[in-house]
Amino acid sequence: MIPKTRDLTSNPIQMINNFVKDKLLLEMPIVSVKTKIGVKLIRTSDILFVEADKKNSKIVFQDNQIIETIHPIKWFNNLFLEPIFFRSHNSFLVNCLYFRSICGSQIILTNDNKTMIPVSRTKRNEVIRNIIDLYKLSALPDNYFQLEEQLVICN
Repeated sequence: MIPKTRDLTSNPIQMINNFVKDKLLLEMPIVSVKTKIGVKLIRTSDILFVEADKKNSKIVFQDNQIIETIHPIKWFNNLFLEPIFFRSHNSFLVNCLYFRSICGSQIILTNDNKTMIPVSRTKRNEVIRNIIDLYKLSALPDNYFQLEEQLVICN
């Protein structure tokens, strides 16, 4: 049975998500990564997630472009800071600015394909706490709404 999730396009959390994105994207740096053909400069704000590929990594962007790098995922984990990037699984480092919902053991991202990223059982609660910390960075009034009640979480 497929778990049901709510669409967040008209939800207050989606409006907050857009506010946080706009605010934090301006502050995110450009980094250089080594690929098999040379060095590429990329905006960290354009990264949807990083996936481990043996000893190397793949960077997937919001427009579904993929760059294969020679860096291991641990290199990216040390480079990108929480709460914006979070290691949801041994093989995935997710940009939490593109978080849509968490459903069971999957994170659903807000790109066109609604990409699903696995979450390890031990990190599920950490992911939720990380998303809440990210929203706290947006400097919204504390009484705007109760974020914990608005998060889309299904079992």
